[in-house]
Amino acid sequence: MANYLAHHPPYLDQTRQDHPIALTRCKVPVRLRLPSFTAKWVAPLTALYLCEPLYLFCEDETGPDWLGSDEITIKLYLDGEATPFFETDWSADSEEFLPLLDGVANAMRLRFAGAGLPPSAVPFDTGIRVEVSEDDGALGTSTANAFLTPSTYSEKKPKALPMNVQSGKYVLHAVVGKWRF
Repeated sequence: MANYLAHHPPYLDQTRQDHPIALTRCKVPVRLRLPSFTAKWVAPLTALYLCEPLYLFCEDETGPDWLGSDEITIKLYLDGEATPFFETDWSADSEEFLPLLDGVANAMRLRFAGAGLPPSAVPFDTGIRVEVSEDDGALGTSTANAFLTPSTYSEKKPKALPMNVQSGKYVLHAVVGKWRF
């Protein structure tokens, strides 16, 4: 056993940290005399839920208009990674919505294709950075960042993250909560 543990440390994830696990004995019929246990792991992860509304709302895009002046790029970065796990472009006008749910769900399907995880949520530890950038030619590029931070709530909570770039005001709407297995 010691040799096995030397090569296979008893960690649940790659952080190499101990995680509390609760073992509870299941109630079994008397005819089954073998003990049975259920394990629960309280994960320190938060989830961006993909079964809830996820969209970017353009509150105001009232700056000077010329070809390409209201086109923005939206990128989502997971837990401090340098490469976005989702990216899309949008030609925004005031009072418009950009649904992100399908695109983010598809990105998660590709990312976890071999893991067998259903794309019902995006699990994260430190946060999801939302980057909105707008290139207005002579005015240059303006970028705004907002962060979906880890949740302290066990139930799902809606979040609204405002961002201002160049002449536009945008709000990301999402639902987060503690990750549930």
